[in-house]
Amino acid sequence: MVYLNSKGQKTSTPLSIYVVKALFPEEEVMNICLKATAILPPSKLSPIFKNLGSRFIRDAQKDFWNGKAIGFYIPYNQLSWQGSNPESFAIAQAYNEFIGGNYNGVYITKPKHYSTSKNYPVVFFAHGYLGSWEFYQGFFSSLEDCFIVSIATRDLSGIFGYEDINKIFKHYLPLLKKEGYNIDKSQLHLIGLSNGGTAANVALRSFDNQFQTITYISTSCDVIKQSHAKVVLMGGGKDVSSSNLFGASRKLQRHGTKTAILFDEDENHYFMVHQKERMIDFLNKELELI
Repeated sequence: MVYLNSKGQKTSTPLSIYVVKALFPEEEVMNICLKATAILPPSKLSPIFKNLGSRFIRDAQKDFWNGKAIGFYIPYNQLSWQGSNPESFAIAQAYNEFIGGNYNGVYITKPKHYSTSKNYPVVFFAHGYLGSWEFYQGFFSSLEDCFIVSIATRDLSGIFGYEDINKIFKHYLPLLKKEGYNIDKSQLHLIGLSNGGTAANVALRSFDNQFQTITYISTSCDVIKQSHAKVVLMGGGKDVSSSNLFGASRKLQRHGTKTAILFDEDENHYFMVHQKERMIDFLNKELELI
């Protein structure tokens, strides 16, 4: 985890944020929240979580009550009580949103077998609303031979704008170079999940000539154009957010844009949670990481 100042330069972790993270590790907080959600009666969810994306909470609840809880539990149980303090930026985002801070940061994972004699692709990941950076980094570290860089909105919303994507080129790529990492700028990829689909839309609209692929997961593709970047679309048939993916794919192809789609009619908004192996295999192939 790297914190950045307003000029995009690496800076130390704010002491207050570090202490809070040490006292309330993200992986343990998420474990507790998931297990609490699992035992709440479904009828009580909507009023309790009406301001926290009740539709998605209900999707999670249905999965819990229909035998899919293991898909949520295993990743967090693997992280649980690991004794580390990876300084998840979620706490800083909450501070920015509710207290008025202006922290900025990225989470960087190196390729498993990193070698200084090779240049590597970079996959930028844009989170959704109230997501867990610990989960995301653990999930996407299964991709082959690439850097994973999770970028953040200022707050918890996962709603990305032009300047958020511009920081990839203005701040984050120079940071990787300054850290001494060998990257291949001709192989840049962007993945947007849920609300993070806004990042994919911005990238496709304004930065498509900079990315090799732009991926939408459990979110709507709202930009139709001829694009240099291949557009990868993934979602579930029971997820309202994914409802336009087939139509978007056809329209993009008519404009001369290459697309690839992975869709499961039986999955809801948590397609990524329950279809990890399929997704990773699909992404490794479509992003040409293998």
